[in-house]
Amino acid sequence: MEIRLENIQKKIYKQQVIKNISLTLNKGGITGLLGQNGAGKSTLMKMIVGQIQPTKGNIFIENKCLKAHQNYFNQYIGYLSEENPLYNHMYVKEFLYFFASLYSLEKKRIKKSIVTLTQHCSLQTIIHKKIENLSKGERQRVGLAKALIHDPPILILDEPTTGLDIKQLYKIRTFLKKMSCQKTILLSTHIMQEVEILCNNIIVLHQGKIHYMQNTNTKAVTSANIEKIFMHL
Repeated sequence: MEIRLENIQKKIYKQQVIKNISLTLNKGGITGLLGQNGAGKSTLMKMIVGQIQPTKGNIFIENKCLKAHQNYFNQYIGYLSEENPLYNHMYVKEFLYFFASLYSLEKKRIKKSIVTLTQHCSLQTIIHKKIENLSKGERQRVGLAKALIHDPPILILDEPTTGLDIKQLYKIRTFLKKMSCQKTILLSTHIMQEVEILCNNIIVLHQGKIHYMQNTNTKAVTSANIEKIFMHL
């Protein structure tokens, strides 16, 4: 699914957080959203999923205005926020089943999805644990599974690999790369190696504006190149 942003602006109180951003995200591949803390990454992501509304401008999904069709597009978007809110009183399997049921999925499909995500998000040892007893990395994997539970064509992931160990990083990155052929994926990260491994495109935000954009299919992007970009911010 194509996502198109046209002249997006966002003012929070008196601060202009997002300044006249226009871009298009296409199906296939992963776009990395980079920037210093406070650059506007999380705000931009929240607008794309409809959690907050732009002050000016419009967001279109498949040429339909997101604001006018928010309820329709909720089923097509998977979102992992930086805050990653979870229901602490629930067990992991119960939590995933609950969120899957919100999308009116059939029981057979829910069970199949939970089995698949238990494997790909490394939930085997925690699937029967209570969420309040999980570590940060474990909670992150549950949040990612929640975003994927309904197999959405659009994934918006804010720092999805925070707190993961090396083995978990490898599994999640491999899974995301495999899915990227069939989905529109936007992820933010502070890990430069992750950009090299996963991303086909990169967008660098600085003070609410697009500072740099590149299609990595046409030119290799390395950690060293990205670091040079940030040195000149």
